[in-house]
Amino acid sequence: MDRPLSFMRLLDIHRDMTRAYRQHLAALIALNWEGSLSLLDDFGERLSCHAFLEETYILPVYAERAGSIPGGAPELFEAEHRRMNDFVIWLRDDIRAALEAVPQPGSARESALDRAIDILEREFRFKHLLEHHDMRERNVLYPTMDTVTTDAEKASLLSLAEG
Repeated sequence: MDRPLSFMRLLDIHRDMTRAYRQHLAALIALNWEGSLSLLDDFGERLSCHAFLEETYILPVYAERAGSIPGGAPELFEAEHRRMNDFVIWLRDDIRAALEAVPQPGSARESALDRAIDILEREFRFKHLLEHHDMRERNVLYPTMDTVTTDAEKASLLSLAEG
């Protein structure tokens, strides 16, 4: 049975990205620097693609039809997308630096743990931004898009936004 046409379907993409991000975090906690970086690259590509599709197909319609919504300006969504993409770049740089400084066998494991803790502190700020952005899309963008588009428009835009 088909699900009803709703932009809330895009939250499935958010859930998939959250799983990918959590896999990256698990690898980081395990001090699997290479695996963590690879998983972060995968997550970053998904995030960038999702943001691009939203900005290309959904936000223009939202900007044209939604009117003024407190905490829901299209520019705010775009700014958050940029901040999230910037964070991924910074985290990649941090992990690459940690990879270059991986202790050799027999050297102190504490330095690797210290690096991981430093990165995890930045990851916490990033995770907070992700959650905040998800909530804004869940509570403002997607429900608003459901009310300002016809079923035919929903079908077309969802097809484009789901890649």
